Amino acid sequence: MGYWIAVVDDDALLLRSAKDLLEGYAMRVTPLRSGSALLKFIENNTPDLVVLDILMPEMDGFETFHQLRALEEKLGRHTTPVIFLSGDNDMAAERRGLRDGASDFVRKPIDKDILVSRIFNTIESHKTIELLTEKATLDKLTGFMNKASGIEKISEMCQDHDGSLMLFDLDNFKLVNDIYGHDMGDEVLIAFSEIVKHNTREEDVISRVGGDEFLGFFSNIISEIAVKSLTDRLQILFLEC
Repeated sequence: MGYWIAVVDDDALLLRSAKDLLEGYAMRVTPLRSGSALLKFIENNTPDLVVLDILMPEMDGFETFHQLRALEEKLGRHTTPVIFLSGDNDMAAERRGLRDGASDFVRKPIDKDILVSRIFNTIESHKTIELLTEKATLDKLTGFMNKASGIEKISEMCQDHDGSLMLFDLDNFKLVNDIYGHDMGDEVLIAFSEIVKHNTREEDVISRVGGDEFLGFFSNIISEIAVKSLTDRLQILFLEC
């Protein structure tokens, strides 16, 4: 399947065993010996799933899980599904893990069929949920966030980040629809959205809030010179297309 799995456990033998097992199913495996190692790894990597041991020294699995979620939120990323591992038969630990938001729970010693099956099922379920969520939050024509999700996200960004809030609209757009038809109007909107996507950053938030109106929040763009540079560039490129 080509899935990328991060396995976190302080037991070197278990890491080797898990790596050999999962690589036999064409998975890419990154073994990590501690929660802090996982957090450092996640800063620059996005595995499909994390298999995380609960009982580890210094930082246990529960604390690691919560710090992982905080880091993902800080980085503006989707959450990575997590399967907890534990040799403890305490049902309270399993309930706590699932209550905190883990996707599943596997007991030690690991049954290879159970582990592989739960990894496949968890990743596929997670991807399905992400796809459905994306469809519910995106404007189908432009690929930007729709009005409801965009305003919610931009409101959060305005509270937590310095930056510029900008409203873009297309002059005389109604005439395009009236004279050339709505299909041509859609082509104009798509062309504009592509220009915006190629001239803004991944962390910028753009939302289509009306037929030809777009709301954007641009983190750390706070000077008039930077704002004018961005708007002039978008306007020139759109007029040239």
